[in-house]
Amino acid sequence: MIPEKCNKCGCEEFYIKESGTQTGLYCKKCNKWIKWLSKKEVTDFNKLNVSDVQLDTNGNIHGKLIPSIEDRLWRFIEFLDKKINEELEREPLSQSDSIAKCSYSLALERDKNALINILNGREFHDMGE
Repeated sequence: MIPEKCNKCGCEEFYIKESGTQTGLYCKKCNKWIKWLSKKEVTDFNKLNVSDVQLDTNGNIHGKLIPSIEDRLWRFIEFLDKKINEELEREPLSQSDSIAKCSYSLALERDKNALINILNGREFHDMGE
């Protein structure tokens, strides 16, 4: 059973980290190891960011389930990609509309790439060089 809070610092949030062939549950604040997780627990934890975690006798995670910020950002990136495509497929109404359309799409593309860089552990302005 996962404790409600870390017994070292009292933090109520946890994260998981691979260590060799096993995956451990750790305190988000002080990085203290809590326990090793089963494959099912790892899969469930990766799908959702869980707070107020409880494990029942069958190993199922219970508690308040909130999509992780990383998942929400990836969904936002997909949304930006869709908006860029919609904007580029739209027929411009005039020459100035065409310029505005391209500028808007470029700005969205740069924002999308900055988010992807951040989520992949790079600086937002990294050009992949």
